[in-house]
Amino acid sequence: EIFCPGVAAFIAGSAAGAIQCVICCPMELAKTRMQLQGTGEYKLKMKNYKNSLDCLVKIYRKEGLRGINRGMVSTFIRETPSFGFYFLTYDCMTRYLGCEAEDSYIIPKLLFSGGMSGIVSWLSTYPVDVIKSRLQADGVGGVTQYNGILDCVRKSYHDEGWRVFTRGLTSTLLRAFPVNAATFATVTVFLMYMRSEGDLRECEPGPAIQNLFSICFPCTPRKERKLPCFFKLIFSVNTLFEASKLAGCLARSYSAFIQSKWC
Repeated sequence: EIFCPGVAAFIAGSAAGAIQCVICCPMELAKTRMQLQGTGEYKLKMKNYKNSLDCLVKIYRKEGLRGINRGMVSTFIRETPSFGFYFLTYDCMTRYLGCEAEDSYIIPKLLFSGGMSGIVSWLSTYPVDVIKSRLQADGVGGVTQYNGILDCVRKSYHDEGWRVFTRGLTSTLLRAFPVNAATFATVTVFLMYMRSEGDLRECEPGPAIQNLFSICFPCTPRKERKLPCFFKLIFSVNTLFEASKLAGCLARSYSAFIQSKWC
């Protein structure tokens, strides 16, 4: 092996983060502009965008490709190390906790590892995310305040102090843990099923999946639990997402409100 597993995970994650900036940046630009409509200083202004696609089309007509890719550099600076730490943390956590397929506590361990990965990822580059959001929101009211990343950093610090770079961090972390816990656990459970050497049409799940099945369907006799693995996988995935849906949704809404109000 050229790299140790942790370094390999960091490099692979960073590469993935860098590549997806091409799609992530325009989408987040549209999200930021849509969230700013009808809020804060733009409350009395007419809503210009019907939806995200309409938002991107109008930005392109007015500002061209440069406008569509506003905040691309800051997005790249945020996503590249963020995704690296994201996958590095998950790799280290799962190795440290000993996440094996036969482990009866595999699901809690995967949930905890995924949640911590999301938190570390956001903590590593959150100040850059604040700058990115401000740059993408700049010029919405017709007035441009910032000439670039460094100018945005300097003016933001001068006007609001160092706390401006952590604004909305709490709500973001509250969202990050359940969302990423469900994401990583679901992917890992899915891969465990797909990579199993037994017959995928009908098989007996491990202790962790049996426990999940018992919680979801307590009245089902044990002898009748030999369902196709695909349906057992669906039950497991559904349980993971339902467990995090409420907390993630509420935290996501609050985070969007905070960022749209102050950015």
